[in-house]
Amino acid sequence: MPGVLGTRAAFTKNFDGREDPLARRRLAARTRPFLLRRTKNEVARDLPDRVEEDLIIELEGTQAALYQAEIKRDRAELLKAETSRQLDKLRFNILTSLLRLRQICCHPRLLGLDATEVKKGRKKAAEPANESAKVAALMELLEPLVEEGQKVLVFSQFVEMLAIIEAEIQERGWQSFKLTGQTEDRGTLVGEFQKHAGPGIFLISLKAGGFGLNLTAADTV
Repeated sequence: MPGVLGTRAAFTKNFDGREDPLARRRLAARTRPFLLRRTKNEVARDLPDRVEEDLIIELEGTQAALYQAEIKRDRAELLKAETSRQLDKLRFNILTSLLRLRQICCHPRLLGLDATEVKKGRKKAAEPANESAKVAALMELLEPLVEEGQKVLVFSQFVEMLAIIEAEIQERGWQSFKLTGQTEDRGTLVGEFQKHAGPGIFLISLKAGGFGLNLTAADTV
């Protein structure tokens, strides 16, 4: 579709996510009518091997600011270590910091931040800390899959992240199922997902779903 996205200058102005947090949504809306998809039923006889795709998602707005603030604080702590013994004492802090960075990448709310500011030692947020580039990208991925009637598995290490995703799914009126360590009757839940007619999204914690699951009805993970 030559020219459908305009000139390079127009593309940068309209779709550069570094300047505008809504740019990705506009770009997705612009290109979606021209994307062709084949459903599983259409290619069932000649399905290829499993296809894996890595998606690189750029942090934006408050989420990016929180990430940079966390890195800055962590680096400052590391620079205080002048000997191997001092660095040894910081090992636990380093692991904790890595965990916090992963949580920020998923969603700032996993750190327990309120909507207008971050914890002591971090800059005050310029906007509510309730936006996540990762969640937004996930919803964009799920939308066409649900429209095609697919069943999808979504895994996360963080149970709180699954709750955030579940709320987004419910807002859109999509059918969802959730398996965590708190789930008592796993068999019944798995059976409901397997037999459910139409699209469905199964939210699974890595710890609870790491063994004993047979989800042959799923099309995409």
